Amino acid sequence: MEPIKKIPVLPFVIYLLYILLWGVGRYLAADLQNFSRFLATTVFFIISIIPFGVIAPLKVAKKYGFKLHDPRSFKSLLIGVLVFSLIILADVLFTNTHETIQEDPAVLLDVLQSSLLVLPFGLGVCLNILFLVPRAVQVHLDRGLVAVVATAMACGLAMGIGWMFDSLLADFDSIMVMMIFGILLGFGAALTRSIYITYAAFSIVLLIRILNSTGTVGEPLPGLLFGFALTSAILVLSLAKQKGHF
Repeated sequence: MEPIKKIPVLPFVIYLLYILLWGVGRYLAADLQNFSRFLATTVFFIISIIPFGVIAPLKVAKKYGFKLHDPRSFKSLLIGVLVFSLIILADVLFTNTHETIQEDPAVLLDVLQSSLLVLPFGLGVCLNILFLVPRAVQVHLDRGLVAVVATAMACGLAMGIGWMFDSLLADFDSIMVMMIFGILLGFGAALTRSIYITYAAFSIVLLIRILNSTGTVGEPLPGLLFGFALTSAILVLSLAKQKGHF
């Protein structure tokens, strides 16, 4: 019988630093709104997303050998994809998302603009909450139903804490909703063990949430374009360096 492996601490340290800067970025961005909306959006990208949302998680993943796509079996991968599909389907059916689009197809342009924030922001959430946290737990528990359930619960708790910082403790309903989504998405993440599939599912869920609540993120387009381009460049460089291309 193999000895039980200890849960690595560093992934959780990176997660805590990530949500701390998530809150700091939100606070500074809100404070800068009246001065410059472009600067506010840029500051949020630079503080809340890039350092501990992209760069640090990828470095930790390389350090511990956490592969970005590492399913245990095709069966578990398939079940995980099914879980993600059911979450997305339920989110669409139990909200007025489809009615909103039918009533005003132009709202899809708002969704496209929102994607410029959702995709980089969602990447930070997924790399920390739906990748580092579950992989760290799985190092200890390895596999089986207990491992999947424990991983999902850890993801839910991590997601809830993250949204506390995002809402600056001002929106308890959103915190609870995202905690539930964190648990459900955690099941999919634990089963697929794929950041690619998890990221795609989470981005869709987040866009549906935005469409259902506001229709747009309300940030200035120049700031979103700059932040998206900067985050994308950092991601490409980080992945290239991780694979030893330079």
